Amino acid sequence: GEDLLDMEPHERAAAGVFFEFGLRIETLYVTGADAGAGHVPKIVRYAVNYLKCLASDDYRALMDTALRADLERGDEEENTGEGGNRAPLVEAAASVLEALHRHVEAARRVCPDTVASHVLAMNAYWYIYMRSRGSELAKLVGEDTMRRRYKAAAEAAAWEYQDAVWTPLVRLVSGSSSGAPKTWPPDDAREKAVAFADKLEERVRRHGAEYKIPDGDLRGQIKVAVAKAVRGAYAGFLKANDKALAGGRKQLLPLDIIEGMVGRVFD
Repeated sequence: GEDLLDMEPHERAAAGVFFEFGLRIETLYVTGADAGAGHVPKIVRYAVNYLKCLASDDYRALMDTALRADLERGDEEENTGEGGNRAPLVEAAASVLEALHRHVEAARRVCPDTVASHVLAMNAYWYIYMRSRGSELAKLVGEDTMRRRYKAAAEAAAWEYQDAVWTPLVRLVSGSSSGAPKTWPPDDAREKAVAFADKLEERVRRHGAEYKIPDGDLRGQIKVAVAKAVRGAYAGFLKANDKALAGGRKQLLPLDIIEGMVGRVFD
């Protein structure tokens, strides 16, 4: 087979840069400051766009040639037989995406709080999925693989975010995460109404400023899901505890402004 040393210099350089890039992702140190606001790590943005470029018609053949020559040389030294019949660029791109997955999980571990870790993962995995969807990169690695690995990971992180930030409000007034209405003793019901208002206002004040979800589609989906869960639980609470709350209506948050308050977190 063609040896790496017999290749054109630019092909050797292309293979070298690619392997160096994969190593860089693996060894890049993540600091808490980078992960604090839940932003998509810069290396994720850079890597996905770099892979999209390499998977394009302009570079795909060059990269396959360069990577195949390197693999053949490696096989002569140690014939593992791994990788089957997949093209070298498919293997290499999949392995860089896996390195990104590990990088995101490492970034989550150094986040200053759990909410930031969920937002970071949600943003990063959604970015990987949406930026590659319908592209040559997604065709190369497999649209189904991208959906199962990155869209599913983004959705799991979104659920964890909702559970960490908004389920406590649901649980406060309903006594469980299901949101099923519960009738409380009158004093408890009044205390819960006040606590619900305080906690919702605190989330409106802090969360919209501290945790950003840049993708409009993802932000919209989460806003709808959160508003439905919080409004539904509060509506059930008001109805189930109508008599206990009758005397303090003026102090209660009106039901019709709940959705608007939740919406402000995501606008």
